[in-house]
Amino acid sequence: MNCSITLSGRFHYRFGKGTPLHKHKNDYQVQLVLSGRALCFIDKRKFEIEAGDVVFIPITSNHLYEALSEDGLTTLEVKFTTQDSKTINLLKSFKTVIKDDGSFKEILNKIVIEGQRKKKNYIDMIDALLIELLIAYERKCHSKDSKDSFNVKDDSKVSSATSSVIINAVNQYVIENISTNFNLDMLSSDIGYSKDYIYRVVKKEIGISLVQYVRQIRFNEAKKLLQYSDLSISEIAWNLGFDSLYYFSHFFKQCAGISAKEYLKNVRNTTRTDYIYTKKDK
Repeated sequence: MNCSITLSGRFHYRFGKGTPLHKHKNDYQVQLVLSGRALCFIDKRKFEIEAGDVVFIPITSNHLYEALSEDGLTTLEVKFTTQDSKTINLLKSFKTVIKDDGSFKEILNKIVIEGQRKKKNYIDMIDALLIELLIAYERKCHSKDSKDSFNVKDDSKVSSATSSVIINAVNQYVIENISTNFNLDMLSSDIGYSKDYIYRVVKKEIGISLVQYVRQIRFNEAKKLLQYSDLSISEIAWNLGFDSLYYFSHFFKQCAGISAKEYLKNVRNTTRTDYIYTKKDK
């Protein structure tokens, strides 16, 4: 096996906060929940995770987290990269969520501490610990208490399999094309359902029109970028497909009741990180 850690750390996400929908182009991720609960969305599937759960996120998988506990969510996390075919084949067999028996917390703590202290040969040590972690994960996937298909609370207002597929498809399309000037005809054509049918499903399951729903998704992404990114307001407007800062500012104030500038001042950098090691620290 040949793989290398690119980031490790201990994180704390406040109640109602987390990470916006995103994906890692080159990295896999393993996350252990130390305390709290969170809603976890990975590639159109939703899980409610809690203390003791270990989550595996494959490369290029769309995912987000939102802390559900009043005390927030505390995690240990590692990201890593590999080009080794043996390792990649092993990772393909990993289930999404498994339960920690104590060994994962021990290994992840060691990785974080090694990255923090940077003693002699610490890079070799954390990469060796990563291999130990992945072997332990693979073994756990074959035990009886892995949770890849467990039942979870789903906060979407979906009442049927067909409706769920359509709502998820709309979500996915809007997120993936949010920086473009797509219209609803393009959306319906690309996801393979008539516009009128999508309108009916969204109105029935979400309670608002398709136009309002797309607007709501765009607004939610704007809030996440304002809080969790280092982008300027102008850059965020551009990334969300607005032709000008004026139109974005008007849109945001209509939705939020306050300006984007005020919102950014109130929320940016409210997620606390206890420690992060990244590959650039080497």
